[in-house]
Amino acid sequence: MRASTSFTRPAFRDPRWHERLEFSCVTTREDLRASFVIDFLTNLDVADCWVAIDAGRSCPQTDFEFTDSQIHLPIDGSQLSNVRLSNGLTIEAAPALHHYTLEYLSVCGRVAARLEFRARTRAADQDFTFIGDAASSGDEGMAADDAAPGGRIDQPMHVTGELRIDDSFFTVDCHSNRSHEWGTTTSLPQPSASVDEMHFSDELTVYLDTREVRETWNSVEHAYVVRKGRIRAVKAAMAVYDTSDTGAGKVRYEITDDADDTYRISGSLTSTGQMISGPNELTAVRRIVADWNGRTALGFSTLVSDIREIQRRRRAHRHSPNSS
Repeated sequence: MRASTSFTRPAFRDPRWHERLEFSCVTTREDLRASFVIDFLTNLDVADCWVAIDAGRSCPQTDFEFTDSQIHLPIDGSQLSNVRLSNGLTIEAAPALHHYTLEYLSVCGRVAARLEFRARTRAADQDFTFIGDAASSGDEGMAADDAAPGGRIDQPMHVTGELRIDDSFFTVDCHSNRSHEWGTTTSLPQPSASVDEMHFSDELTVYLDTREVRETWNSVEHAYVVRKGRIRAVKAAMAVYDTSDTGAGKVRYEITDDADDTYRISGSLTSTGQMISGPNELTAVRRIVADWNGRTALGFSTLVSDIREIQRRRRAHRHSPNSS
């Protein structure tokens, strides 16, 4: 597993090379989900950063409570283990792969957070999470043909702390996934991808990264489960979606881990908001009310779609004989 303290900077100085960190948490009251995503364009010495908090279960509208999107923030002296950005976000590892302290104060002053991310298990690289005959040499969605190989690390975390929105304070005490990906971006159209995450208390955690094969069927490319305190590799997995254009609808999963335990999970999807998250990229955040063996969990699904593909489908629908 590669070092998790310093950036990788390919010698050819490819401007497409980037490293992405993602941290998230859910509050105990109202189930507000806060996501912190940083995309480091290391060979350009800048970073793009998105902070988003969805509106929570008490809000009847499909919207975000708060979003802040900043592009080309100077990296300055930031490293993977010590991030300090001018939008008010800092992340410090003590040590890396074990404990991270995240602090955030929005420029407008509306939102503040102090969160402690502690590892529940060891981190898992793409050789562990990849589902297939053999692990790939890099991350398929991020690598270009002539680029250095990419990769990823995922890690189950336990998150505690506090989130403030205006004059309201929210306690955080939840499980989550921390991800670190690296590789090169591509300008070619990409299939829709969905990252789904569910935590049935301490009994079971399920994490899946899928790519759309057809409109209702996704191929699960990376996954893990946490069962009985141990992270397990996944031998086979299936994800089937029955959703509308907004991403709302139904979903079912069937996952078999390396101990030959099989988990059949069904759930309903509700869209909580959409935002432009990159060039030709639309991100929809969805809540999953999931059921596994009579146990219920609140999960989250992040659907990333290529806007060009969305336009193609809408154009085809508009010209179909059955369209109104």
